[in-house]
Amino acid sequence: MLYDGAIRTLERALPGFSHDDPAEANMMVHNNLQRAQEIIRELNYSLNMDQGGECALTLRRLYDYFDRRLWKATCANTATASTSDSPPDRFARCMGCDAPQG
Repeated sequence: MLYDGAIRTLERALPGFSHDDPAEANMMVHNNLQRAQEIIRELNYSLNMDQGGECALTLRRLYDYFDRRLWKATCANTATASTSDSPPDRFARCMGCDAPQG
């Protein structure tokens, strides 16, 4: 559920990068990227590093990577990938599932 929520918020942010009104674009991008970061951070914080072993360590690294990428996108206010490899698609692929359609 949280993975789907992160993907949905990233999908909602994408149109903001090409929006004509800067204030509305900034609000759309910033709010959705912030929400995706909150979800990823919650996933990261919920990891049990003592019992999770290598899997927990791998997920921690992945979540840290996503958090950094989202932070950079928020600061730069630019999409960092082409539409064929959008952040929602990349997130879903890394998590081993398909991105939700529409």
